[in-house]
Amino acid sequence: MKKTIINLIILVGIIEILKFLHIYPNLAFLLYTLILLFFSALLCVIIYALVSELKIFQMIGLLWKKTGTESGTRQYLKINYKNIEVSYCWRLQGGGLIMAHEFVHIVSQRIGRVEHVFEYCSGPGFIGFSLLANNLCDKLTLADVNPAAIETIKETIKNNNLEDRVTVYQSDCLDSIPENEQWDLVVGNPPWDLVPRNLPWYQRFRNKNNIMVCDPDSRVHKKFFQDIHKFLKPNGSILFIEGGEYTNANCFKQMLEQNRLKIIKSFRAVSFLDFFKNFKEYQGVSIALVILLRLGLYARQVYFIWSKSINSKNPNLLDETKGAL
Repeated sequence: MKKTIINLIILVGIIEILKFLHIYPNLAFLLYTLILLFFSALLCVIIYALVSELKIFQMIGLLWKKTGTESGTRQYLKINYKNIEVSYCWRLQGGGLIMAHEFVHIVSQRIGRVEHVFEYCSGPGFIGFSLLANNLCDKLTLADVNPAAIETIKETIKNNNLEDRVTVYQSDCLDSIPENEQWDLVVGNPPWDLVPRNLPWYQRFRNKNNIMVCDPDSRVHKKFFQDIHKFLKPNGSILFIEGGEYTNANCFKQMLEQNRLKIIKSFRAVSFLDFFKNFKEYQGVSIALVILLRLGLYARQVYFIWSKSINSKNPNLLDETKGAL
């Protein structure tokens, strides 16, 4: 209801502005010119970020010319998070490539440095390696069900001499991880589309073959929340990124509470009003890349869920899902 009212107010405002501009055509021309200049500048910023930060030509070269860095017979793309060069294949890229910077931003601002981080559904480990590179943890553990992702992680570990700080497991959910692993912070970008069993048959095939997007009947989420108590330290926390086009925080509330976990905060990665604010909080990241990151997060309606154990020794552990995203 609230969103509908806001949308109506915006619509009425646009209509009134158009009426005003119709009366004053010179002002309308000036406004259109400014809008065109703004979007032209924004396009230049995006192109700069793609070329200089995300190395888009490296991707094109590997896809079309079949050139690139090789490890045995496998070819890898590369991206740097400060002093760590992460190897990856484009088909394993589920968004973490750029979302990693937002995790660094949020962890540094809201959680702080911890001893041991675990990345769930890690893919090539963009999020975990970026936290390690930014000195937000001492040790890192990563796990993924895809053997190709495990190979890319091992390549990154070897190339950066991280054998004493990073551990990797090929695991379906947490099934193959030894219980002596104990984590202060769990981060992850799990599949966003939960695809409940009661959907009509013609909708159940959406994203069916893409395990990076599709989590049929919430299995990957449910198994994680059922087993995480074995590994989460008493005051440890979980920070997941989810897609607002598929879910909201209330979709996970019962799932968490059934496993003695509680949401302490759910929040948008970026709001429209804050789009061009707080760039300085992204230390070591160019403004062009921050703008590209925020455009992607805003367009996908991305939000974060930060949760902890109900038994956590935290006097400020509040249920903030009322009005959650």
